[in-house]
Amino acid sequence: MDPSTQNQYIIAIDIGTTKLKCYLYSKDMKVVHRTDKKLNVIHSCDGAVEIIPDDLCSSVISNVEKLMSEAKISSSEVACLAISSQRATFTLWDRPTNHHLLNLITWKDQRAAEESSKWNNSCVFKVLRFIFHCIYLISGSQRFLVGSKLKFSSAHVTMRLLWALRNNRELKTAIKNGTAMFGTLDTWLIYRLTKGKSYCTDYSCASATGMYDPFTLSWTFLLKLFGIPCWIFPAVVDSAGTHFGNVSADIWGSEIPIMSSMADQSASAFSLGCVNRGDVKLTLGTGGFMSNTVGREILSYKNDTICPLIYWKYREIQTCVLEGAFYNCGTVVDWAHRAGYFDKLEELSELTESVFDSDGVYLKSGFLNSSLNMHQSDNLLVEAFDGATVTTKKVYLIRAILENIVFQAYHLHLLFRNEVYFDKRSPIRVCGGVSNNDFVCQSIADICQVIVSRPPCVEASIRGVALLAGNTAAVDDRSKAFALNSKVPDARHRSAGFRVRRKPQCTRSLPAGKARVQPENPNDPQKARLDEIPGGTGDNVPATYVYQHPPTQLTTILPPALC
Repeated sequence: MDPSTQNQYIIAIDIGTTKLKCYLYSKDMKVVHRTDKKLNVIHSCDGAVEIIPDDLCSSVISNVEKLMSEAKISSSEVACLAISSQRATFTLWDRPTNHHLLNLITWKDQRAAEESSKWNNSCVFKVLRFIFHCIYLISGSQRFLVGSKLKFSSAHVTMRLLWALRNNRELKTAIKNGTAMFGTLDTWLIYRLTKGKSYCTDYSCASATGMYDPFTLSWTFLLKLFGIPCWIFPAVVDSAGTHFGNVSADIWGSEIPIMSSMADQSASAFSLGCVNRGDVKLTLGTGGFMSNTVGREILSYKNDTICPLIYWKYREIQTCVLEGAFYNCGTVVDWAHRAGYFDKLEELSELTESVFDSDGVYLKSGFLNSSLNMHQSDNLLVEAFDGATVTTKKVYLIRAILENIVFQAYHLHLLFRNEVYFDKRSPIRVCGGVSNNDFVCQSIADICQVIVSRPPCVEASIRGVALLAGNTAAVDDRSKAFALNSKVPDARHRSAGFRVRRKPQCTRSLPAGKARVQPENPNDPQKARLDEIPGGTGDNVPATYVYQHPPTQLTTILPPALC
């Protein structure tokens, strides 16, 4: 491969919960062209949220073909392929026929909720948690401290896989015959693109399944408890390298090496430069995910809302985080859009800020836990909102929805501040579609009392995986420095910075009995830090402003012209 002569481009694929995106990057990491397509996600009244595996592969292949055709390049000009995928979405297929035994069951699927509750409250789990706690007290091992908090949800692969094993006869037969193969979304796609030559997943996708032990770097022994055989799982490899194999020449005309595959949350953290201890990233996409980088070693936690994960492993460099999540973020905004509460996403911030508060209206948490995608339009005011009447204006409902997102982010932020090392001077780096909303970003800055930093282009996942692939393929020298935790100055890049206002407006709408943010302490060292940032000091602080980050924080932020 000679990048100076023909291999000048990187193709990056991002498979999100609802959308497929394909970007073409030049060797200096500029966006040359992009395409996207809405995924055909199947919803049913029993809580199923699925994607047909063959349809997904066909969509990826056709969209990359469209990308190259519109950019007027051939596959021989592509140096490598990079894949970012939604986590904890899986399927199983039969090895001899390559026929999938079930659809891709996404992380939003709720059919295993009852199974999860049953196991979490079982005597077996209670005994296990007690044993792990005793071992922790004797040994002080962080691994057993995590085990003492053992709890599963339907978002974990374990319970959904167990549900599938009990309800799919074809799958039972394949496992009995020894021909079943398990794969997360990335595994399935790579297996198909390489014509079965590569069967693996990376550490970020494996650790998010709930079946992989990040302490021992192996599939957990608890699988035996559920009757799940370990031989059905793929090999776990580094997040970048030649081990992913090459895309078959039959697909796009010539072989393209797959140089990187990462989970979407890991890729976005990589892109935003969250590589140092204490760095905080908040993704506001279909769901909300907040991570705190803890370094190269897995740390335990006291609260079972937070889980330890490996975000990437590359050339002996392992980055670990603690992560918390709330699973309805963009989903709620999309539901409100379909319900007719507003017409255009671009008008949300202005519309929300046109009123002082939500007029006593709050989005019910019980409604968030139900299937928003299948919810009917009848009696929405009664089912979805508390404090709403038939005369309540839509603008108050919209504000209640956005404030609900802010409050959930605030809750996670409080957990991190109490559980792990937290640098108050470090900004919350946001990405994802909902982070385009100025009201949400500013309110998070106000209520959390920290700076919120948003790059001009919030599609961070796809850029992160392209950076890592570019480094591996020796296409982009800047990404090579980034992968070694060295950040390269670039004075062209600017970010939107949301600075703390004196009175967090969104807290005025907190329900009675809820915690409120304490008044700002003039002696707080965080305030001194804020005063050092260009864009206003002291009492004269604009609500929203653009400021230049220090050069050491500018590596991965795209200029506005490239978005």
